Parts: sequence; structure tokens; C-alpha cells
Amino acid sequence: MIFMNMRNKYIDLSRIMKLICIVFLLLGVISYAQTKIIAPHPETGREMFYFSEGLYKDYEIIGNYGSNRIDKKLKKGDKTVEILEDIDGIQVSEYDSHTHIKYVFAYNKETKSLMAQRIFFYAIDTGVWKEYDTNGNIIKEEDMDAYYKITINDFVNLMKEQYKGYYVDYTKE
Repeated sequence: MIFMNMRNKYIDLSRIMKLICIVFLLLGVISYAQTKIIAPHPETGREMFYFSEGLYKDYEIIGNYGSNRIDKKLKKGDKTVEILEDIDGIQVSEYDSHTHIKYVFAYNKETKSLMAQRIFFYAIDTGVWKEYDTNGNIIKEEDMDAYYKITINDFVNLMKEQYKGYYVDYTKE
């Protein structure tokens, strides 16, 4: 589809839409704020993240979600939360259908303290993955973006440069 701008030049609307989608994706990533409970560790006094189902009390429970593994599936707007409890711990997956970003948090079942956090874009490993000990200290940190040749920010800047002056003038034909 072609769109005419103020200078009687045409712009490819599909390329503009791609750029807009990328901008919204980045805004979603940047503006995401964790809504986990932060409390001081009983022994160290250091702030830690703890799991609480109370954070999701205003979410709608989804009944038939077709999985035996998921204990609870909740939805509120574009955000879907899956809670899985097993012998080892509690896993909470928060998925935003608008940005297609999935945050996965693993908690210790006894203390409910955060043990690991992961970020996915679609099914692609992204962001900084962290693992914590029982005192809330980071024991492992891995930048998953380091494995890619280009970062998301570099990609957006490249798109801005490439499509900044993309015009097709059909009046010359």
C-alpha cells in the first residue's frame, strides 16, 4: 500500500508499519516494570524478590487452557500469567501479547525467594539472565544479547537510518 506525504512523494506504508511495530516493541521492553514483592532478606537485610499470588488477584482465571503442567493460568488485558508449582519450586511466566516478550521467574518453593529470571522475545533468548542464591546474591549473570551480531537498539537505529528518506516519487514516471 502506498501513502502520499506532504511533498507529493509516496511512502511504502508496510515499511512504516514495520518501523512503528519495532518502536512499540522497544517501548514495551523499556517501560516494563517488575511488579514483584521486594522485601528485606531475614538474615542479610538485603532487598530480595519474593513470590506472591496476591499480585495477580485482579487477573481473570482462565479455565480450559489445555495443559496438565500449568497449575494456574491468569489473564488481564494483553498480559497472561502461567503459574507452575512442582517439587523443586514455583515457575511464573508472564507473557505480554502486545510486545511478545515473556518473562520467566523461578522461585524457591519453601522460601518463595527468586532463584532465576529469564527473558524471551517470541522464543528467542534475550536480555540478561540471572540466577540467585538463597540469600538473594547473584551467582550467575549471562547477557544473552552478547551472542547476537547486532543489538535491538542497533537494529532500531539501522532501521531509522535506512527508512528515514525512503520515498518513491511516481510523478516522474
